[in-house]
Amino acid sequence: MASIKEFEKMAYVKMTPKLEFYEENKPLTRIEYVIRRRKFDFLISIIGKISGKLVLILGCGGGMESEWLSISGGKIIGIDISSQIIRIAKRRFKKKKLKGSFVVGDMENLPFKLNSFDIIIAYDALHHSENVHTCLLEAYRTTRHIMGVIEPNITCLTRKISSIFFKKYLMETFGTLTKAYSMTFYINQFKQAGFKIVKYIFCNIIPPEVYDPLFKISYGVFGDFLSLLVPKLDKIFEILFPFSCSSCIIVSKKIGGSI
Repeated sequence: MASIKEFEKMAYVKMTPKLEFYEENKPLTRIEYVIRRRKFDFLISIIGKISGKLVLILGCGGGMESEWLSISGGKIIGIDISSQIIRIAKRRFKKKKLKGSFVVGDMENLPFKLNSFDIIIAYDALHHSENVHTCLLEAYRTTRHIMGVIEPNITCLTRKISSIFFKKYLMETFGTLTKAYSMTFYINQFKQAGFKIVKYIFCNIIPPEVYDPLFKISYGVFGDFLSLLVPKLDKIFEILFPFSCSSCIIVSKKIGGSI
């Protein structure tokens, strides 16, 4: 049986023709963009100033979050296990005339020296690893100050529903169901790696399975309306049912580090 990493590489090979995504002006991905940006803004509001900081993005994917960090003034290095998607991230930065570096590598064995970065960010990345604890140990080794993550929440009600209705699609596309863990699991993993938790919150009701860029739905003329409506529904849902939200957002600091 192939490892999780091999599944990821095979999935990216399938996705490569579709990976010019995460654009706010495309009907198919407008909701994806809005929701991901909302979670990102939550994370940065906790972390604080990015400008002038050296930031490593684990599992950087096609470079959307890297783009936002670069625009905010961060000095960006993105790493991903897929050479195909790293090429797309580089192409994205070249097209938008942004500064940043991207390398192919494993977040369980980072090719960087001790205390190389001011901040490390993982956006929907850790659950793709074979060992979350090893990833966090590597993050602790290579960051000087802060580690921030956005991760799927296993207790999310809409995630459980989507796993039933979209199971066939997920298995055909990725070879496995999307992994997720609880907020408690992530907090314990951070502490075991040596981090001190600064803040954690739940955010967003819609899991990635529903608005995946490969999903064969075009929102067409409804895209603008839905991209405005969905974040408002998210806010209401977070207030009423926080533990059922689909994402965990956690910011931690290295012992002796600052925020």
